Amino acid sequence: MKQNLRWVIELGLLIVLLASCAAPTLSTTSDATGPAVDEGTMIKSQTMQQPVKVDKSQFKRAAEISSATWINSPPINWNDLRGKVVVVDFWTFACYNCKNTLPYKKDWDAKYREQGLVILGIHTPELSFEKDVENVRNAVKDYNIKYPVVIDGDYTNWNRYNVWAWPTWFIVDKEGYIRYSHVGEGDYAKSEQVIQELLAE
Repeated sequence: MKQNLRWVIELGLLIVLLASCAAPTLSTTSDATGPAVDEGTMIKSQTMQQPVKVDKSQFKRAAEISSATWINSPPINWNDLRGKVVVVDFWTFACYNCKNTLPYKKDWDAKYREQGLVILGIHTPELSFEKDVENVRNAVKDYNIKYPVVIDGDYTNWNRYNVWAWPTWFIVDKEGYIRYSHVGEGDYAKSEQVIQELLAE
């Protein structure tokens, strides 16, 4: 009986000893002017404030946008856009799906233009009457589009970007790398999140 009791006590002491060795220690720093601060929290918050370096070797550079005809803007090249986040939006004015995306593009333009966002509408016609530049000008006015629109009647830009459907948009970072793309309607929240993240880089 005594031997069993002694064994239980020794086992209990061993458990207490092991528990005290395994218990995490909390390091704090303090000074006379303020409360103790957990060093782990301090390191984490300092790390979060550091800008994250993105490896861009996985991304392609955006191709140059070229056209003899621009609406709402003089011609722009990527040198002009350096330091801006750019949405390159391939659309055509009679396309039902394209029209459904316009409220989102216009909203992004209104919300983020002052922060450095540029929306570039690339109008690549699908139907014969969409090739008429005056029809495009009227559509831009009717849809109240304020951002630049490029006339891509010969599909030069469409082919450079390997586009195959309307609408398609690419989101390009401040250094000219394509960081996101989407085909068709939808994915607006994700697109806006990417815009916000790239503006913050």
